[in-house]
Amino acid sequence: MLYGESAIDDSTVEGILHIGDMYATPMVVRKCEEFLLEKSKKSAKKLLEMVARYNLENLKQKCMSEIKTVADIQAVLPSNVEDLDHQILAELFKKSISLH
Repeated sequence: MLYGESAIDDSTVEGILHIGDMYATPMVVRKCEEFLLEKSKKSAKKLLEMVARYNLENLKQKCMSEIKTVADIQAVLPSNVEDLDHQILAELFKKSISLH
């Protein structure tokens, strides 16, 4: 909170998360994850990048639950699939199989 307003928004959340993770402050990371879960307008692709980087399990579950089509899966894949976190890639693979 800064001047009665949350300092976390879509333009600051990644930097705050980075600092919170770097200094091992779970409360800061949790507040950022809450923002991402409830208010963020970031793309699912960007959210999954942050899930992988900061181990945001609740956000991962939400992102995965919102993927319902092959097009949704394609939308979250990076241009180089090798850059995707292996655990997330495995979950996307399972989801793609369940859609067929």
